[in-house]
Amino acid sequence: MLSLLKSGDIDIAVALTEGLLAASLNGNKSFKLIGTYVDSPLTWGVSTHPSKKSLDESFNAFSASEEDLRTRWPVLKNARIGVSRFGSGSHLIPFVMADSLGWLENKDDKPFEFVVNRDIDGLKTAIGNKETDAFLWERFTTK
Repeated sequence: MLSLLKSGDIDIAVALTEGLLAASLNGNKSFKLIGTYVDSPLTWGVSTHPSKKSLDESFNAFSASEEDLRTRWPVLKNARIGVSRFGSGSHLIPFVMADSLGWLENKDDKPFEFVVNRDIDGLKTAIGNKETDAFLWERFTTK
């Protein structure tokens, strides 16, 4: 979407602020944030192959219980996480999850291996054939 703004192919975009903020911090000056559409954090679905026990659930970094943080999510540490593209929400949100789980205390820690699967269909296919272990996608759009 940023490339379309930069090229002038589109004049306005509604996008996740995570990717826009990351681009801005990396020096991209081809856009300006002018407002917000929603005020609340998104709830991200964590999707895995059916053989993974009890992980096809939602992860909300702002309301995850201590018990969940300690017992349910560690199975994803060092997992192959499917993403639509680098810099997307599906790429950035695993870092939010990893930070809330304490997996980023050492700046050299790399809690995941990322696999680019392009879109929701590619992510679902990669989960089905076990090319990726999990992916995080905004919960509403995965229903």
